[in-house]
Amino acid sequence: MNGGFFTVEPTIATWNEQTKPDRQACADRISTTATESLPVTSGARFCVTTAEGRTAYTEVEKMDKALAAYTATITVWEESTGASS
Repeated sequence: MNGGFFTVEPTIATWNEQTKPDRQACADRISTTATESLPVTSGARFCVTTAEGRTAYTEVEKMDKALAAYTATITVWEESTGASS
């Protein structure tokens, strides 16, 4: 969505803390401050719920506004085990 995240329900929340979150911290942030859309910029960090219902953390490395595309590192946790993939 023109350089931003857009979902059909509140499943994404900004992560502004200094340290990288664990699965529970991201899940808590989503449950308290989730929204349906957020702008994506270089350096932005987000907690999200995937289409499969898993919790994930996204760090945007760079944004190409001309292409409305970004490069990011994403951590997705398995809900039952707490392991990341």
